[in-house]
Amino acid sequence: FQLTVYDPSYQTPDWMKEAVVYQIFPDRFYNGNRENDTAKSNARGAEPIEYREWSQLPDNPRLKENEQDPTYDGDGIWGNDFFGGDIAGIHQKLDYIQSLGVNTLYLNPIAYAASNHKYDATDFKTLDPMFGTEEEFLAFTEELKKRGMHLIIDGVFNHVGDDSIYFDRYGKYETVGAYEYWSRVYDKMNDKGMTQEEAEAQAKEEFNKEGQQFSEYGFHHWFHIENEKMDVGLPTERYKYQCWWGFDSLPEFKSMTGEEAMALGLATKTNVEYASEYNNQKLVDYIFKEGSSVAKSWLLRGATGWRLDVANEVDPEFWREFRKELKDPSFQREIGCDPLILGEIWDDASQYFLGDQYDSVMNYRFRDAVIEYLKHGNAERTERELKTILEDYPKEAFYTLMNLMGSHDTARAIYILGNGSDRINRAEQDQKYDENLGMARLKLGAIFQMGYPGAPTIYYGDEAGITGSSDPDCRRPYSWGKENKELTHHYQTLGEARTKNKRLFAYGDLFTLHAQGDIYVYGRKYKNHVAIIAINRGDKEQQIQLDVSTIIQDGITLQDALDRDYQITIQEKNATIVLPPFCGRMLLQTK
Repeated sequence: FQLTVYDPSYQTPDWMKEAVVYQIFPDRFYNGNRENDTAKSNARGAEPIEYREWSQLPDNPRLKENEQDPTYDGDGIWGNDFFGGDIAGIHQKLDYIQSLGVNTLYLNPIAYAASNHKYDATDFKTLDPMFGTEEEFLAFTEELKKRGMHLIIDGVFNHVGDDSIYFDRYGKYETVGAYEYWSRVYDKMNDKGMTQEEAEAQAKEEFNKEGQQFSEYGFHHWFHIENEKMDVGLPTERYKYQCWWGFDSLPEFKSMTGEEAMALGLATKTNVEYASEYNNQKLVDYIFKEGSSVAKSWLLRGATGWRLDVANEVDPEFWREFRKELKDPSFQREIGCDPLILGEIWDDASQYFLGDQYDSVMNYRFRDAVIEYLKHGNAERTERELKTILEDYPKEAFYTLMNLMGSHDTARAIYILGNGSDRINRAEQDQKYDENLGMARLKLGAIFQMGYPGAPTIYYGDEAGITGSSDPDCRRPYSWGKENKELTHHYQTLGEARTKNKRLFAYGDLFTLHAQGDIYVYGRKYKNHVAIIAINRGDKEQQIQLDVSTIIQDGITLQDALDRDYQITIQEKNATIVLPPFCGRMLLQTK
């Protein structure tokens, strides 16, 4: 077995242990201010913005590429379709969101960016104008504060957009970007036979005459761009540069030695003795070190945590210093909270839970285990997988995990649980998909989430029955007016139970009481307060008798939060529970 050795002083935010999280893809939730719908004239480069009606599905160019759908109605361009969701829309729907028991929002990136997903930042420090104004954002965060709610925002600190103030491949911005700079330098070297030194000197002179400005942070030195052309003769012809997983829209920050950083004027000392983005001190200052840095400025405007995109693709030393800055007591006093640091990690995250990097991660291990159980049974295997997570992680981390059933990066939970295949581009095209089966299993998954340690996380619209295959199908607009009210009520009932028993579910010990075949039962105990979560994912009624002497005394009565007419009383150290087909019970101690 694995042994994780961590700092004994390691602490994580209690508010995340008590959180019920609602993840929102902002463009697809609700349009609260139609005036910002046309705030930009273009998407990436010269690409047009494709405006979609709320009733339409996301544009999926794969349908055009593979000629799969004769009714395809998009423009064939990735990521430029917009529906109009914004910050004002989220603000206006806070009453509804809170009715689900939610007290924490996680928003996909909201900073200025070309695409609808915003993982291609144009300007890290500015709210995207299609999402609203600075005033609207501040009013939003002030309202969250009044309601006692928290806000996690998405940080993408591995790469930016090629259409950005940092890279400026398309020559849009006053600040000289890296591609704009080096493409002109290389053109002079290749076309006029200049040395690099001569070409750089002439390029700088030209930029100054044109009224352009060089960033004090040295943006033009942040990326690795080579004097080699790619896609020659095609519309995508460009100089070769390092980009995220080969996507030329996403240039990555350059890893450099301390000597290189100092030679470029980006640092005065070496931070680590190997090539790393952390050696670029100007980048470090800009992202999280300075008071006006990206990370600090958004927290000062009312956010209370960061979700770190592709966190495992950034030097751990970068994150160690990131944590030191954001966890500094004086800064915490300034923002009035202990900010959450949560990494996007898909597998074992033990190495990040030593007390010097993250507080939490998106718990895809939980998602995989629970979905496997709901689809196929074998509760014994699921119990082993969940127990491994418990054993791998420090308690402080385990109780702050973001326990999700789906996200913007996965097919919708109802679709996968209904035996849909994420290889199909649209849910409606999958003949094997059974929506009713998916909903029945999703209800059980929600019960499992809401009773388990960690922060249960709802991907917007899951509670309304929104379906969808893999990206972009999983990013459909919220179905206002067409919600599955039965499913929504189910989530609201669970959310109410979680809220009323907050300390039990946030801090209580976990006990596996039964895990066999189709039946999974676990208990929670905090001081003298007890709950039993029992799930039957099978199609046959089952009655189980459990020895619960380790957590509860005889004579105690527990009532099902989902069916108030059902209750049990502990007798002779045993709990006898009847579970109809596809039934889950959240049994809570009565007075």
